[in-house]
Amino acid sequence: MKGFEILAEGYKGHGTDNPGSQFFFVEVTVGKFGNTYRAECVQSEGSNQGYLEEHDRKEVTARDTDWEQALQTMEERAEVAGIDAAYLVQAASKAREAMYDRETLL
Repeated sequence: MKGFEILAEGYKGHGTDNPGSQFFFVEVTVGKFGNTYRAECVQSEGSNQGYLEEHDRKEVTARDTDWEQALQTMEERAEVAGIDAAYLVQAASKAREAMYDRETLL
């Protein structure tokens, strides 16, 4: 049986490369397991101590046989979960574009 395969990612954030600063990011991933797509969103924030000390984390996922529907459902759930809307839109947009590019190349 084939395992989970990451197909596209989108990221928007700051502070992860500057020790002594606060970091905040939203990452969106679209992957596939068998015939089911999974869209996942993680929001993380904390301080960079030379390593990332996470203070808060929010995660949502959605599954569907259509990747666009999985991504849309995940975005709706992320809004309800309180994930930063501006960062979510940017990260999800990057993941969506990567999926469109992938489809074009296949």
